[in-house]
Amino acid sequence: MTTIRQYRIGGGNPNSGGGNPLGTIGSILILILGVLFAYMVVKGLFTLLFWLSPILFIAGVAVDPKGALGIGKSAIALAKKNPLIPIGIIILCALWFPVIPGIIGALAGSFLLGKFFIKKKISKVFNQHAPKEAPADEEDFVDYEEVTDDEDFLDLPPIQPKVEPQPKSNNEYDNMF
Repeated sequence: MTTIRQYRIGGGNPNSGGGNPLGTIGSILILILGVLFAYMVVKGLFTLLFWLSPILFIAGVAVDPKGALGIGKSAIALAKKNPLIPIGIIILCALWFPVIPGIIGALAGSFLLGKFFIKKKISKVFNQHAPKEAPADEEDFVDYEEVTDDEDFLDLPPIQPKVEPQPKSNNEYDNMF
């Protein structure tokens, strides 16, 4: 006996004559629209990063120029150690122009701004809890106590290892060796 199987694209009741036309086709269309929407959102974020990167970078260098010099020195040291990395970065910047330079500039500027604000907050917290010291006068001295050296303070008796006899074993296996 032969079994006949029918496969139908789309949803619906197989016993009724028709299926839902939006079953599989609708799912594929929604998937394509979702991927396009995600692509447009990511592209918009990278475009925004590209346009904001000069502002972030200039602001970061303006508030923390020593930090920018530190980043530059570490980049030069990395280039001296392995010259292929800067060449690769330049090639990536040329291939994906708005994306990679935008990310690098935005990350560097954001890093410098974040580092500045974190340093400022840490110094504020430590200065807040630091005791307020009065100006020291030249004539004030700190109390001290004289410490005397005792010659026999660390004289310890020599350590003699104890030699313990090993018990004899009645095992025939041990006697073989």
